Amino acid sequence: GHKVGITAGHCGKAGDPVTSFDLPSTGQIGTFVRAGEPDYGVIEFNDDVQLTRTYNNVTIDQLGGAQPGPFQQLCKTGVTTGTKCGPFLGVSEPFLI
Repeated sequence: GHKVGITAGHCGKAGDPVTSFDLPSTGQIGTFVRAGEPDYGVIEFNDDVQLTRTYNNVTIDQLGGAQPGPFQQLCKTGVTTGTKCGPFLGVSEPFLI
């Protein structure tokens, strides 16, 4: 029943306030509630925040799924780092290389 988002763990620490990168004038929209290994973090959004599965031309269609095939292109998108892609080389738990 909580509104949450997943981000990189190095983006904050538990208790840090979260603001919108696009509309910082809106003030705090949530709280960073967890940072852990591997490098991921959890944000709990305020009740009045409207969630979306699409941001900056990236849409989440599903969670999980089959492991990528050898040399299949994988991409990641970050607000500050942009989109970067490269070939899938293998697994080094819990990471895709």
